[in-house]
Order: sequence, then structure tokens, then C-alpha cells
Amino acid sequence: MEQINILNTMIVYTIIFYMATNIVPADMDKFYIDTQNLKDPSQKMTLNFTKQQDGQWKVVPDVAQNDPLYFRFDEKLNFYSYEGRSGQKDTIPLNKLVKIKKNHKKWKKVTEVMVKPRSDDSKERLTLVVEKKGKKQRVIRPGSDTQAEVKEIPAMHVRWD
Repeated sequence: MEQINILNTMIVYTIIFYMATNIVPADMDKFYIDTQNLKDPSQKMTLNFTKQQDGQWKVVPDVAQNDPLYFRFDEKLNFYSYEGRSGQKDTIPLNKLVKIKKNHKKWKKVTEVMVKPRSDDSKERLTLVVEKKGKKQRVIRPGSDTQAEVKEIPAMHVRWD
């Protein structure tokens, strides 16, 4: 089985995108994530998510409007992404790499998500907490028991209209 560090920033963001697209009601085709810029933590950043006709999501950060990212998840939890400016395509088979366990059957009621590698020999784990901040707002942030590398990932304020 392929070894993967689930604390890798790309994997954590992929899991957060997966959570956000499930937390937001299915009839919404637009939502936003407000967070800090990883490159400059003093700078706030908004990611605009728009659902495309083909079912993919288009993510445009307000700090780089000409650099969209297109992504989708399939039923087997494969993450397909395409970077607009560079043209780079990527596929991450999340279901083969990690187990995602939520604490409630319905995504809208989830308050915690546990992520563990599929390999039994790894002691790594990642907890992401979901807080309700209003009728159409949630905050996704690393849990208190999460390791230091992931604690640097800022809270993600998910909102929709």
C-alpha cells in the first residue's frame, strides 16, 4: 500500500474542500471560504467556489483572480484537479489513501471529522472541527489534538447565500 503523509498541506486542503462541498447544501452552486493567506498570514483571502455546468467546482482566490483551480470528486472519492493558468492536471485517490470518519450521518450536522491513513502501521491522524457560526456559516479548523504542522493551517470560514 502506498504511504502518504496525511499532514501534507495539499492533502489537508483537499479534505477541507471535500468537507466544504458536502457541508454546503446541494442546491447551492456558489459558496465562499474566508481564510488567511498561507504565504502571508497577515493577509486575508477569500476563495470563491462556483459550480460549473459539468459538475466541477471552480475556485478563484481574490488575491489571484486570473489563476482558477477546477476540481471535482467522484463517487470513489478520487480528487481531480486542473489548474487554469498552468494547465497542470492532478488526481489524488483519497479513498485509497485515507479513511474519513464523520461524527454524524448528515453532513449539515457534522461537528468533527477524523482522518486516518489506510495503512495500519501509521499512527498519524487528523481531526477537523466544524463549528456552526450562523444559519449559512461554518468554520472548519484543525482540532486541539492535531499535530503542530497542521495547526498552522488557518481556520476556514465557509459561507453561502
